[in-house]
Amino acid sequence: MYKRQLSEERRALLLRKSESSLKELSALSAKRIKLATDSSEAELKNQESAAKALEDQLKRIQDLKNKIAELNIGSIQNDFDQKIETIKLNTKKQVDEIQAKLDSLVLKPVKTKNDQLEIENSEKLIKALGEEENRQIGIINKDREKLINEATKKLIKAREDVLLIIKEVNNTDIEIKIKDQQFNLDQQKRIIEVEFRSNLDKLNAEFAAGLITEKEYTDKSTKLEIDKFDTIDKLINGAKDEFLKNLQIRYKAESDLIEQTKKQQIAAIKAVAEVDNLQVNIDFQDGKIASLEAAQAAKIAIAQKASTEIVKIESDNAKKRLELDQRLTIDTNAIIDQGVEAHRAGEDKKTENKRKADQEQELLEEKKLKLIIDSSIALFEELSATLFEIENSRSEQRFEREKTFLEKEYANRIKLAAGNSDEIIKLERERDARLQEIEKEQAKRRQKQAISQAIINASLAIIKVFVDPGGLLAPILALSLIHI
Repeated sequence: MYKRQLSEERRALLLRKSESSLKELSALSAKRIKLATDSSEAELKNQESAAKALEDQLKRIQDLKNKIAELNIGSIQNDFDQKIETIKLNTKKQVDEIQAKLDSLVLKPVKTKNDQLEIENSEKLIKALGEEENRQIGIINKDREKLINEATKKLIKAREDVLLIIKEVNNTDIEIKIKDQQFNLDQQKRIIEVEFRSNLDKLNAEFAAGLITEKEYTDKSTKLEIDKFDTIDKLINGAKDEFLKNLQIRYKAESDLIEQTKKQQIAAIKAVAEVDNLQVNIDFQDGKIASLEAAQAAKIAIAQKASTEIVKIESDNAKKRLELDQRLTIDTNAIIDQGVEAHRAGEDKKTENKRKADQEQELLEEKKLKLIIDSSIALFEELSATLFEIENSRSEQRFEREKTFLEKEYANRIKLAAGNSDEIIKLERERDARLQEIEKEQAKRRQKQAISQAIINASLAIIKVFVDPGGLLAPILALSLIHI
């Protein structure tokens, strides 16, 4: 119960932080500042499209936050625990009343036939009350398991939605860096063009004033033209390596994210299939599934559905990788072609805008993206932690139930074997052996849960590295993968 309360407190804190961040992000996203005063109509459309995409991401994050609050796993657990406690109290009250009457009859020095009959019936009633209590608690636990299964599937879907947002935001961040580099290159080319036009105007004035001859004018104007294209050529060649480097960073980030998304989707499919299988077991025990064969058929159908979905994911993954390779080839050729084009024609005349204003806009964009990324990652971490807590709690409860049931079973059998020391020793050995088996199975489940959590942590580390390629998180990722 204490751990569950801590989880609820962490979730509440996360929701409060997300609320604050989302409000700030909404204010930041209200209007995108133009990257240049002379932006073309196409550039303005791109800016409006990016702003709309950011607004959509903020809305989706808010929707996910609301879904998490609605699921509220802790409330589900508390409600069912209260129902179980009420049943136990009612049973105890009835048993205490019967036991008190039974004790008074047992203590009578002389018992009538009716007294003996009442004692026997009282003992049977106490046993029946205990069995009825176990039956009702069993029903409640099945209902609890069903609700938790449904909530788990929704949380898994929400976590996938958050991962998609992180991917979109991260790609937007990388795209902005590449477009910003192209914009800076264009601005430098415009500066070269403006300087060329200025020098040519001065040369025209000197020629008009008769300060230079026609031949001198022709030679100098030709040299100005050649110098302009040489300067542009050197500028493009100097920026080419950085361009290609950023394209490779984008390619690596998108490639790794495609792979990680595939793994997360497959893991989610398997997790949902496991939850569905648990529900089949519950339905079979409740009699909703008529036979063992029908239950097995239902599980086969679940496995086939999961297999079909995984095959589709693999196919989609291959298509995305092909598109990614094609995009890298196209963008790389486009950058190389710019150097060739510098020798064929000059750039259109455009004036330099205020670079300081653009840098401030870039900073605002980076902060906006950083806030979205932080909020998305925080939601992803909390969803993973919640799912891990649910699975861990379910596993531990199952272990304790099996252990308690086994101990009670052998306690009764040992009690019945009273006076037969050989039989008691045999039963104790059987009990210890079966307890060891249960504990080994629980140890395996704990190990499996720990490995799953480690994979999620490593996945999160990968995402964080993509946000800051080559940053300090890179060695953390390496250590996480080595640990796995």
